[in-house]
Amino acid sequence: MTALLKEQIPVRRVSYRVRVSSLWFDDECRTAKRALRLSERAVRRAVLLSDASSAAAASYRSQRHRYVTLLRQKESAFWSKHIDAQQSQPHQLWRSFDKLLGRGKTPLSSDIDASALRQFFDDKVAGVRAATARADEPLFTPAPVGCELRLFNPVTQTEIIEMVLALPDKQCLSDPLPTWLLKKSVNVLAPFLCWLFCCSIEHGVVPSSMKSAYITPILKNVDLDSSDPKSYRPISNLSVLSKLLEHLVSKQLVMYLLENDLFPDLHLAYRSNHSTETAVLKVLSDILLALDSGKLALLSLLDLLAAFDSVDHDTLLQRL
Repeated sequence: MTALLKEQIPVRRVSYRVRVSSLWFDDECRTAKRALRLSERAVRRAVLLSDASSAAAASYRSQRHRYVTLLRQKESAFWSKHIDAQQSQPHQLWRSFDKLLGRGKTPLSSDIDASALRQFFDDKVAGVRAATARADEPLFTPAPVGCELRLFNPVTQTEIIEMVLALPDKQCLSDPLPTWLLKKSVNVLAPFLCWLFCCSIEHGVVPSSMKSAYITPILKNVDLDSSDPKSYRPISNLSVLSKLLEHLVSKQLVMYLLENDLFPDLHLAYRSNHSTETAVLKVLSDILLALDSGKLALLSLLDLLAAFDSVDHDTLLQRL
């Protein structure tokens, strides 16, 4: 009996691809899909039976239209809700855009290694410095009388606890413990973190371990040559403690600049309630006002190549 079954119904291996449902594909979509498949089978039976009636075909077309419309509505509603919920989280918002546009990360080519990448960026920075070596000395505008910041204020445990709890649940390889565990144990670790940050701010010294970063090369564009070092953008991942110290110092610096009105009126970057959207609105407003006054509006855009690579550390320290 077994031999007969094997002869008539031989065992054969079939491979199939598991398809993960889209995030917006819910039970309502599944119900509509089942109804569409039933309508499709009805049309096939009508064709086999040579049924001249077009009722089954009309029902199938109507069901398919409803199903496609439902999918589009679900997808549109899902992404609209998803993006609206991430308006205050730019990193998450850009990740959602990448998923929506089907953009993924291209792996690093095996034709280049870490030494080649380091040498390329070292040469790039050296080239920028050599090209700007004969530039004029920077000019400085002295701050008004009475605007001084001689000492930073000591940080408090309450301030550190609030900052740690507001951290996103991510970390880099140099962190001794994951961020979720740091947040869970912050009440115990707060006195030690407070002492560490206060000592660093008081003496003006950042621990060497907090200066180390893991460099991740990211391909600028998927169409670029992955074997060419200039196609990559280096991303530095610092430890969570280093970012906390940076945020503490930045918070006091920005407060000093705001209280003494030292920010230029059109300085929009890295300020609360200011963004690229603010800059676009300002430019658009100036253009519309000029056109309404009967003037000619010309827009000149300047894109600086390797802008951050050309920041001279001595000049930056002198300004600070």
